[in-house]
Amino acid sequence: MSFWIQYPDLIFEEESHRYFWNGVQVQGVTGIFDRIGIRKNDQEPFYPIGCPDFCKSETASDFGSAFHRIPEIHYNGGMVRYPDEMKPWAESFFEFADKNPLTPLEDARGNKLIEYPMYSVTYRYAGTPDLIALDSRGVINLLDWKTSTTYSKTYALQTAAYEQLVREVLGYKREKIVRKTILFAPDGYKIFSGEKTDWNNYLSLYNTLKFAALQQHL
Repeated sequence: MSFWIQYPDLIFEEESHRYFWNGVQVQGVTGIFDRIGIRKNDQEPFYPIGCPDFCKSETASDFGSAFHRIPEIHYNGGMVRYPDEMKPWAESFFEFADKNPLTPLEDARGNKLIEYPMYSVTYRYAGTPDLIALDSRGVINLLDWKTSTTYSKTYALQTAAYEQLVREVLGYKREKIVRKTILFAPDGYKIFSGEKTDWNNYLSLYNTLKFAALQQHL
């Protein structure tokens, strides 16, 4: 489907998590972490830096996608329903929502910025922040939900890439934006914030990927 007035040319296929700009498939933020690998030495195979989260099992991926529907429906003002096996994670989310009041921001047409796909014309990548909202102090919060049990450094790079999308597409040039990754588990939740260096680190990885792709075509 196409998204709102800013994106007559952006199509996001949710099931396959693929983005198309003017009919051409473009790189998504999380896909970059699946395609950049590291290894301990030149004898070892490369492992994607996004593992285990971005290249997790299909079952875990389905669970994460199903969980994302809980905050999406909640912040859209709907009635949240979920299966019994998801109850501990749902309760962790509602505890977070109660303690951290958030008001979703809207685009020019009144669409809430919840699971909102965006595309950077400047850097030519796309992504879908989970939530962009104001907190009780009036500060813009950019939030990403995770059902992982451990924190990965790539999470902060992911939200840094989203912040660039938000500033470029929605015009938040000078406003303060607080990036938060929320890890939900049956025993509660944890909040992790980003660092100033995250954007440069993400851009370095992204440029590495583009350089490698260019080399393949020479």
